[in-house]
Amino acid sequence: MPYSIQWLKRLRPALFRHDLTTLFELLQKQQLKPLVAFRMPLAEAKQAHELLSKGGVIGKIVLLPNLCTPAKVQPNPPLNTDTGDNAASAG
Repeated sequence: MPYSIQWLKRLRPALFRHDLTTLFELLQKQQLKPLVAFRMPLAEAKQAHELLSKGGVIGKIVLLPNLCTPAKVQPNPPLNTDTGDNAASAG
């Protein structure tokens, strides 16, 4: 069975809390680097859902409540794959 954080939270809450604590520790130590495709204002949540439904988005779309609406949403720069630095995506 693949790992599902939603399943874990619902059926094994103690294990979920342990995993979540471990996840935050790894993020704080910068040992885990989530792959973020876009950062968008919360007001553009509909556009974010449309992007996801079309497919082709690699990484997460982060909705930010205090971000001003940009004229055009810009993706993050591509990862530099020449360094051998493999980024992991959480979730």
